[in-house]
Amino acid sequence: MEAELKEIAEAKAKAEAEIKAVKAEKLKLESEIQASKQSAPTEENIEAETNTDTTDSVNESTNDSNDTHAEQSENDESANDKDKLLIAEKSIEQLLTENRLIQTYQPVIAMTEAEDEEEIEIFQTGISSFDNNEEVNDNLNNIGALSNEIQQTLTEFMLRQIFARLTENLQGNQSKRFIINVTENWFTNIALFQWLQNILTQTKKYSPGKSIIINVPMPLYIQHQKRAAALISTLHKTYQFQVAVSQIEQSDTLMSDLKSVFAKWLMLDMEVLKKLNTRKAAKEEGEKDDDDEKTENKSPLELIKEKNINIATTGIEDATLLTEAITEGTDYVIGAFVGEVQDSLSSSTSMESFELT
Repeated sequence: MEAELKEIAEAKAKAEAEIKAVKAEKLKLESEIQASKQSAPTEENIEAETNTDTTDSVNESTNDSNDTHAEQSENDESANDKDKLLIAEKSIEQLLTENRLIQTYQPVIAMTEAEDEEEIEIFQTGISSFDNNEEVNDNLNNIGALSNEIQQTLTEFMLRQIFARLTENLQGNQSKRFIINVTENWFTNIALFQWLQNILTQTKKYSPGKSIIINVPMPLYIQHQKRAAALISTLHKTYQFQVAVSQIEQSDTLMSDLKSVFAKWLMLDMEVLKKLNTRKAAKEEGEKDDDDEKTENKSPLELIKEKNINIATTGIEDATLLTEAITEGTDYVIGAFVGEVQDSLSSSTSMESFELT
């Protein structure tokens, strides 16, 4: 107690000393203010300055608050998108477990009849929920946005269905071609490629690769060029897969790009088709060389066709678009107007008895 009382007394004495010092400082300030009263700012100026400082402070605080809210909103939106994606993936996994996903086929229609060749049916393949759930189907139409595990599972599902159709009789079914879209998972997941090689080994006697067209988006190929080139080369040279290229933009390297991926098909929308069918302006006589004389009057589309690359135009939803595509020189068309998406092929039999591991 004595120690505590001593501390209190000392604190009191210290406080009294500080009060005394404050009073002295106050008297000093009053003296200085009185001496410089003539040059001191008016109350109005002080108030204006105070208001300005307050406004600036409020504005700065408001801007900081807006930035914080914008950042928080972006984070919330990103988190919300991730949550939605996780829910969608769980739904897809459940549908797979319940065997409620189905392979879909959309006809690719030829604009000309090939002479002296057997009739070939071509289909763009996809995947859909059995009950045609719109939200689920939106995710299935963009499986590249899903996780690697789901991408691999869905890709295996689609390939398994195609291989089953191609091997449903001992002779194999060579009258159909199936286009399957390639996602990033093809070039980043070695397990998927190993699984595919295993399936190709099991079905080697049917030569299924001859009936499969892999659709490779050009930006994806460029992003993973080293691995992509190796995979595509193996599938093409060893297993006779055909290669389609999509998401093409007109560029000076287009022809070399198509050659590097062994392209046999070019999948275009109407806008790109028209761009590729535009001829370059003729050069002046003095600027011509031998190569120019051969190509100056040809559009990129004509040069592509000279390499025996098939042009397929997507998004044909009405008669006007079909007419435009034919006028521009397409070889094939895809769209609801010429062929609806279907979940079965009339000539196909049940595949439930054919198991691929």
